[in-house]
Amino acid sequence: MRGLTLLLVVGGLSCGYHSVRQEGLHYGLGLVRSNVADPVVADEVVAGLREGLLRGGAALGNADGFPRVEVEVLWAGDTSVSIMSNASGPGARALEVSASGRAWIVLEKGGVPTSDTGDMRVVAMGAPQETLQSEGTVQAGRLRALGRRLGNKLAARLLGAFGPRDE
Repeated sequence: MRGLTLLLVVGGLSCGYHSVRQEGLHYGLGLVRSNVADPVVADEVVAGLREGLLRGGAALGNADGFPRVEVEVLWAGDTSVSIMSNASGPGARALEVSASGRAWIVLEKGGVPTSDTGDMRVVAMGAPQETLQSEGTVQAGRLRALGRRLGNKLAARLLGAFGPRDE
């Protein structure tokens, strides 16, 4: 029993997690890559990440400086949840709109990433619009809002909050 306790204590101390609220450190923040066609969605993820880190007490400095929080936007889009028949043919009854990404900390230039959040995802449900033009406008707004939520969720994970990776 004593050996198991020692193993748990040592294992807990060596997990590799570093909080971004370390005294005296000012973090840079940058987008490493985005697999999303709309660059505004990626900008919203970075803005949400910045907002969440500041709200959580992390100090941000020069965007290109180190240590640095880096973010990757993996995917943003929608899928049909169910199909219905209407006058113009089959169409979506509801849409699931989601965005996913990950963030990590690099302590020095060329350094190994630490505190990786892993892939995280945010989801919202929406109704399809009557016309393609209005659908495009509404869809862009939904994706931007999800980008901001994703950034906030990534910040919370970097600050030590634990919860589901999918929302």
